[in-house]
Amino acid sequence: MTISPSMKGKGFLASFTDSFRHSRDKHGLVPTIFYLLWAPMKVIFGPLFSLAAKNQNKIPDGDTTRVPTFYSPIEKTDVLGIFPSTWTAIGVIALFGAIHFILWPSVFPTAAEKWLWRVSAILITAGPLLYVFLRIMFESVSNHILESILGTSCKFAFVILIPAYIVSRIILLILPLVLLRSLPPTALHELKWSEFFPHI
Repeated sequence: MTISPSMKGKGFLASFTDSFRHSRDKHGLVPTIFYLLWAPMKVIFGPLFSLAAKNQNKIPDGDTTRVPTFYSPIEKTDVLGIFPSTWTAIGVIALFGAIHFILWPSVFPTAAEKWLWRVSAILITAGPLLYVFLRIMFESVSNHILESILGTSCKFAFVILIPAYIVSRIILLILPLVLLRSLPPTALHELKWSEFFPHI
């Protein structure tokens, strides 16, 4: 979606509306909306991805004393279109998210805080698994139309799930601190450590 020279004299909102309408007419509504969602993510994460891509598979020649920060060997094989290292990373992320389900039955001061915790735990656990599921489906289908739909769904899920994961992680970091205002009475009980560790 580009701004034509005739739009430069207009205000931002008018220019954006004209540009959106032009892109919608040329490419369709769904690709235009997808681009609007993808563009900010590309600006934020693009440099990091570029840095990783340039350094991950190559060690500089000469007297090198260290490998690049993002170095990883080239993976020759994949499982259902996903490299083993990616499977490992997704498994670790999902396992880390699943730990937060331990507090599912806990008592929270308010219903809003309880559901904030539960929804955030679900997002950081199920989000990576949903992306993997879509990727597996994309690699498995042979129908061109389904392949196109699933490919778009993978990209759309990637754009949506990353901000959702970041927001959920922030909530799960802040919420325990907020909950310190209303501790249960058992939190104030004094423990007699000698009952658990007699040698103390």
